[in-house]
Amino acid sequence: QYEKILSLSPNAKLQMESQFELAKISLEQKKYREAKHLLSKLERRQRREESYPETIYQLAKAERGLHNHPAFCRWAKKLYTSFPQFSRIESWGSQLPKDEFDGQATGCPVRNEDRKARIKNMQWAGLGSKALEEIQSLRNPLDKGGQYDLDRLEVSYWAHEGEMDKALQILTPYYEAKKSDISFLSQFAVIAARAGEYQAAVGSYYGIYQLAPRGRGGKQALYQAAFMSYQFQDYDGASRKFQEFMKVYSRSGLIRDARWHLAWIRYLRGDYKGSFKSLSALLNEQKKRRRSWKSFPKDRVTYWMAMSLYRQNEYGQAKQLFESLAKDPMVGYYSIAAQLRLKKLEPLLSKSKENKVEEKVALFEGLPRYSRFPASEAMIPADDYAAINEENETEDTMLTESEVESSDDVADGEDDQSVDVQQALVVENDDNVLEKPAFADPNMVKRFERVQNLMVLGLSDWARWDLFDIEKRTRNREYLKNLMQQYQALGNYHRSAYIAQVSFGSQRAASGIEGARLFWEYAYPQAYSKYVLDVSHDFDIPPELEWGIMRAESAYKKDVISPVGALGLMQVMPSTGGKVAEMLKDKDFEPRKLLQPEVAVRIG
Repeated sequence: QYEKILSLSPNAKLQMESQFELAKISLEQKKYREAKHLLSKLERRQRREESYPETIYQLAKAERGLHNHPAFCRWAKKLYTSFPQFSRIESWGSQLPKDEFDGQATGCPVRNEDRKARIKNMQWAGLGSKALEEIQSLRNPLDKGGQYDLDRLEVSYWAHEGEMDKALQILTPYYEAKKSDISFLSQFAVIAARAGEYQAAVGSYYGIYQLAPRGRGGKQALYQAAFMSYQFQDYDGASRKFQEFMKVYSRSGLIRDARWHLAWIRYLRGDYKGSFKSLSALLNEQKKRRRSWKSFPKDRVTYWMAMSLYRQNEYGQAKQLFESLAKDPMVGYYSIAAQLRLKKLEPLLSKSKENKVEEKVALFEGLPRYSRFPASEAMIPADDYAAINEENETEDTMLTESEVESSDDVADGEDDQSVDVQQALVVENDDNVLEKPAFADPNMVKRFERVQNLMVLGLSDWARWDLFDIEKRTRNREYLKNLMQQYQALGNYHRSAYIAQVSFGSQRAASGIEGARLFWEYAYPQAYSKYVLDVSHDFDIPPELEWGIMRAESAYKKDVISPVGALGLMQVMPSTGGKVAEMLKDKDFEPRKLLQPEVAVRIG
């Protein structure tokens, strides 16, 4: 029957469930190789699904049946480290070799790094008390040599609990003996930074760079030392380290970010002429390298060029730049900021040059002082760095390790200010045009009808899978409009917002908000409005602020988990969630509940 289902071209969910049942039948019949073949394909497809741990468990069973002990241990370790809350391994503890799998000890070796990952995932799953018990159970008073590794394991535990002072207290006695150990310094720097010990953190990062200047870890550490100096307003130290970075790593994609920070520091220190010159050089370079600098924040650079002119009382030139930003049809952050600044300019422009006076209003009044990356633990990189192309690295890769296009270092420009202002006013055209809708595909119509039927029957999960299959197979604008509508009806706001952003961006830009309001509403949905409005009422918070955070942090995806462990719509760290839950007297809170929209919105 399952094979018959597969022959009918079912949606992805039904296909995977049928393959899984066939694999279980093969295991019962001791056809381990056949089961492994089916389960291996499923493992790749189910990595973000709730059923993933069960698939791994069955894979481990197939490998043990094939007497392939290394492969069996690979999957057993995955369960041990990543899914400690999985019901089939609830009895497992700190000693994986002795833990039983189907009645027999696994016999699988375990490293300290495996235990570290397990402890972290136990805390995320709300098993913090059990995690600490496991660490203490490993301590042997007679094994003095192993205390250091266990102390570092406990440091990781307290760090994930948000108890940075406790973590730092455990690490500090080892500093003198271990200050030539890059692994130790990496952990110490992260903990010190999160504990607010700025000098210790910067010194540790710089120490890593000095120990391994040619390695990627050393490069990242020098940049981090510079950035942290900037965050803690040591502008002299930050400038020196950014300049050193540019000299030593002249081909790194991070050069562009270093140049931005140097320009921004000049602005913060009141060197508006120098700031304008540095920002102009960046903008000119972007014009030469449009393809490789696709992620270049032109609006941000243009805005602060205008502000540099504004601070020099060059109101006429500043106005031109502000007006160019204010016309942005996508109504971005700097478009709104420029509109507000233009209002401040009106009375100043009416005065004669002879009567110019220094402006006494606060910078960017009504809006926060802007820095691209706030001082937060999110900027602190992990201890291990994935390999990435040198020219493609940016500040973003230090957080997510996702590749972003960049380019080589270039010298500062020498162009005249008036020329730079005119170049900054150039608006790049979007040549995208709306495609002509295709004729209705009878098969696609049937698929949409099936989605409707599934929704009527209350089978929302099945309906989502069908919609996702349709999305993968079409670029037809009419079908995409229908998809956005159906996704929103099912609460899949991240998919409808994605389609509106990617497929209807040019239409939104051309027609403006009033001319394409529907697409703007899909791009910026009032997601989970019941929960948002309840929290807005209870805590007197503007709902727009909640939706804005939701969009920036998770793009409306309720089950997203960041590389540093932030969970859910509002990307709350487990330790932070626990503290907020205490304040709200929520005794039932556990970290995994942050993946539920109602909990995420309230805690966030």
